[in-house]
Amino acid sequence: MSKNGELAPGIRLPDLYAMDRTSGWSQGMRRITLALLAGMPFVQGPFLDLGCGGGVFVHELASARPHSVVLGADLSATALAYAQEHSGSERLLQVDVGSLPLAAGSIGLITALDVLDQQNVDIAHSLSEASRVLRPGGLLLLRVSAHPWLWGPHDIAFNTGRRWRAHELVETLITHGFVVERATYANSLLSPAIVLMRLLHRWADPDLADPEDMIGPFNQLLLRALSAEAQWLVHHKFPFGISFYALARKPKRTDRPDPR
Repeated sequence: MSKNGELAPGIRLPDLYAMDRTSGWSQGMRRITLALLAGMPFVQGPFLDLGCGGGVFVHELASARPHSVVLGADLSATALAYAQEHSGSERLLQVDVGSLPLAAGSIGLITALDVLDQQNVDIAHSLSEASRVLRPGGLLLLRVSAHPWLWGPHDIAFNTGRRWRAHELVETLITHGFVVERATYANSLLSPAIVLMRLLHRWADPDLADPEDMIGPFNQLLLRALSAEAQWLVHHKFPFGISFYALARKPKRTDRPDPR
């Protein structure tokens, strides 16, 4: 999602949200996200999914945490209308990630999946807002596109503003007062094939299908691979992948943030 809530011309958001429910990449990455949150100690307070799109993860997070209030937030009215129609949730907010209409210290968990790396998103301002609305001890889970050298047509099509180096994202979180508790790459097992296709997009035929966008047998292979990654990531991490996750906590008043 870009800051104005839309994608590049030619990509219809309702089609993208419909695919989000069935694509192997989307299903698998949601399983990874839930695996990274499994077993984490949470403070009380609502959960907030920033850039919720069509609302699929809002529904899955609510199912995984049935005793928690889960809010979905997106700048796109199209996204929120789709989420309302297909999930029936009334807990949806139309917001800019850099200006959250929420009280300070009111949220227990924020997830921002492929949101803060989008074009025109000021990550410093967005992290400051996230810190403001999180309760002391609250969690922030980020997912961003990894490796600047992979930049190409796929990123342009989906309005990715920046691909991150892992250490740069971790240092940015620490600079804004967060304590990073977990960090790992994901979308790892099939990353050689994905890297190859991304480079071919750049150097050869830009119309080549991206493995993450394919349907059929490869879609099922991708789902199986990412599901296996999810099981691994409950207790371990990956040293390389196409995406990078960082799970950080807002310090409690008695905690001492890493001074780096």
